[in-house]
Amino acid sequence: MFDGVDEIPWRRLGPWPERRQDGVPYLLRAIVDAPSDVGDRSPVWGLRYGLVDGSGPEVYPAAPHLVPYLVEATGVARQPHRGLLVELMTDIAVARPYRNFARDPAAGPEPDYAALARTAMVERADALVRLLDDVSPRVVAATARLLAVLPDAAPRTLPALRTRAEKPPRTRAGARGDAGAVACVLAVAWLAATEHATWFADLLGPNDARPDPLNGEDGPRDPTDHPDGLHDPTDHEDGLHNLTDQPDGLRNVTDHPDAHHDAADHESERHDPTDHENERHDPTDRRSERRDPAPREGRHRELRAAAAAGLGASGHGGGPGDESLIRLVADVQADPGSPLDRMRWFGYDLSPVSAVLMRAERWHLAVTRELLSRPGARKIGRRLFAAREAIWRWRSAPAELLPSAAGRVRDLLSTPPAERRREGFVRGKDSLVDAVDLIAESGQASAAYADVLAARLTGDPGEPWPEAAEPAMVGLARLGDHRCIPWLSAAFGSDEYLQFRYLDAGDLIPPMAAHADALTPALLAVLGPAPVHGHIDYIECLKALVSWGAAAAPLLPAIAERLAPTYTAFMLPLVGAVGPAAAAVEPQVRALLDGDRDLGPAAWALWRITGEPGRAPALLAADLAGSGHRAGEIAPLLEQLGPAAASAVPALRKHFDNPHYGHRYNRVALARALWAITSDSTGLVQPLLKSLAARPMPDLGLGGHGSELAAIEALGTMGRAAAEAVPALTAIAYGPERVTERDAWGDEHHQRAAQRALTLIEGV
Repeated sequence: MFDGVDEIPWRRLGPWPERRQDGVPYLLRAIVDAPSDVGDRSPVWGLRYGLVDGSGPEVYPAAPHLVPYLVEATGVARQPHRGLLVELMTDIAVARPYRNFARDPAAGPEPDYAALARTAMVERADALVRLLDDVSPRVVAATARLLAVLPDAAPRTLPALRTRAEKPPRTRAGARGDAGAVACVLAVAWLAATEHATWFADLLGPNDARPDPLNGEDGPRDPTDHPDGLHDPTDHEDGLHNLTDQPDGLRNVTDHPDAHHDAADHESERHDPTDHENERHDPTDRRSERRDPAPREGRHRELRAAAAAGLGASGHGGGPGDESLIRLVADVQADPGSPLDRMRWFGYDLSPVSAVLMRAERWHLAVTRELLSRPGARKIGRRLFAAREAIWRWRSAPAELLPSAAGRVRDLLSTPPAERRREGFVRGKDSLVDAVDLIAESGQASAAYADVLAARLTGDPGEPWPEAAEPAMVGLARLGDHRCIPWLSAAFGSDEYLQFRYLDAGDLIPPMAAHADALTPALLAVLGPAPVHGHIDYIECLKALVSWGAAAAPLLPAIAERLAPTYTAFMLPLVGAVGPAAAAVEPQVRALLDGDRDLGPAAWALWRITGEPGRAPALLAADLAGSGHRAGEIAPLLEQLGPAAASAVPALRKHFDNPHYGHRYNRVALARALWAITSDSTGLVQPLLKSLAARPMPDLGLGGHGSELAAIEALGTMGRAAAEAVPALTAIAYGPERVTERDAWGDEHHQRAAQRALTLIEGV
């Protein structure tokens, strides 16, 4: 097997070490020969090292060459290596292609290695489908997850996924936890939910007592389901992977040999007493009858919940006739013991059902309302996280969910702290903090609940804060509410690093511009020549203060006094934003022009103070002429100079039109400068539109000014010349889904910018 594997130059295609035992041929053969009990020492991890860069994640050039061998190995590898191989292929399929920035332009465009690897998987879809009949539920679930991200193979994989989902369990006990069947239902919902509405309805119950959501009917509740949503302790969840959430957005990409894995995740060929897939039924053993006194009517709870989510994603149901289905999904979502809670899927979602519901606004909000409306503290952490997911996803969610969230704050205030911690989403964390944070992160809709936030600011701001005070203060600051001023002032100078390490100046400072006078003493203490030892980043503070404009003028002398001449350039953007009111620091700015660095930005700042362009256009053009890598820094300064910077147009055009390296530069900044200087939109609109295509857009916070937001603003300034951008801007301005990830405030920032741009383009 593995024909030709020794002839491929693997070390030129991926960063494997030089040692023979770390080479691809050795590792592939080691996987086939490896015993089943090696755990985290599986040779699959060695292959991953040269295939997927977890920081991106990005796929190295070796991936398309290796996929055929990975598929071949799944046919013979023992457990748990088969599951790990399938998960590795999924990591490859969802990753971005590796970009070699040192690539010779003469070699032509760099191939999309991830797309080539997916094509290789699609070509071998028949071999992957055979894994749906594997004896290991984990391998089946992992395979379904892989097939879900190969839409080009759907005509061949969907029938097999349906067949496996409908397959009767091997034992009555297995009927309660067939992870493979559940994953197959989720994969069908992921690939083609709309075409399978009737099939999902068929899965929701037996033929003689099945609810028909398509006609608004409710069927009877499964008598074996627990009314409080708790997982049946007799349910067997063998073979399911135990999640370790990772901060990179995809749960599978940063798996590493050093990561902690539950030993139960690795299916051994040795007998597992909980593994009912491999267990033979002993007719004399009465224990199985005590565990399962009677055959279930219909499908098990998790499978029906997955089918209900698929029905929602298909666009059907979710109305008044579907309360029982909504309760069913809510029960599974609230149950930390559900097999779905440990099944690997995609993203940060509470469960794989959440990931499917993300495609169905009406169902997602209905299930979340059901969860959040349940009184008391029981499972409150999971319920609050479900609400957070909905608010991150849907623009309509805050208005629907915040009334219940405020009610849960009141419930939690009357709940003993020990119980609040026990019922939190993160063990040991006070769930009251999560409830307050949920309101604070909900965007401008949180203004209606500012009193709820302000009520959590109790005690002396100079003393250790109650846990819920920090998210309350952040929420009020983002609203520009004056009640946070004592607490925000205390946070600027506090040395309580563990309490304030997550505070972001870009979120807190810009919306408080109306209260600049009240905050100036605290900011002077942090930014001045004898700074208080605070933990809010100094440079980020300077960047955030740019939004204050002239209101930041009283801070400049103290900032200039603190900074050594070498670092004075860090305050130049702030000086320029303050404008003529920055006359007090004009001598320090002029002194920079006698040096040998930052001459262009210094000349620009001097222009902003005096109104005379002087040497600024020529110096900035010289800064940009050598390399386009400073475009993000220099082009916005040229943009503000406008027609006075005409001498910089050749350098701007050179980098904007560069066929080999242009994609590496900030083309949005270059396009904005060209438009501001020349008023000629030729060739500029399409690159700006291209920058808006990504979803989600970067998480900017209120103080950010990324390329996407800058592109929206630039299209607005072009007026009717940017008419072709109207559909894209309309989707950002009025679409139901947020365009950012996990950031309601940032989404609203983009939304307002798009609405203003549409007004300018359409002349309404």
